[in-house]
Amino acid sequence: MAHKDSIGLTHTEFNGSTSDPVEFLQLWIIPQDQGVEPRYDQAQVPTGNGLHTVVGPNDGNSPLWIHQNAWLSVVRLENGLFVFVIEGASTVAAMPASRRDSVAVTATNSIDIVATADLYAIVLEVPDL
Repeated sequence: MAHKDSIGLTHTEFNGSTSDPVEFLQLWIIPQDQGVEPRYDQAQVPTGNGLHTVVGPNDGNSPLWIHQNAWLSVVRLENGLFVFVIEGASTVAAMPASRRDSVAVTATNSIDIVATADLYAIVLEVPDL
């Protein structure tokens, strides 16, 4: 995967290979403050069982950081969590969610998330959503 930016005004992602397929997920999160310098970063995402925070505020506690009071985590459960399903299937608050589905749940103190097949998902936690 190759990446090209021009002062944040033009953005292009492209597969540099003519023979190998590429799969990726791109998320855009609005920064907390206007006028911050656009940035690009990447890291190896953990794929082991459990919840792994990948992105968070610029406080040094996450492998990648963003200009926002938000956290992005991935989770892999073999039988048992979700917001955006990358692969597999689940139910989130009793709503079915499978590959590339997303579910947002607000105004609750708890949520039931069940993996109905091997699950690999992104969990985005944003206070006061």
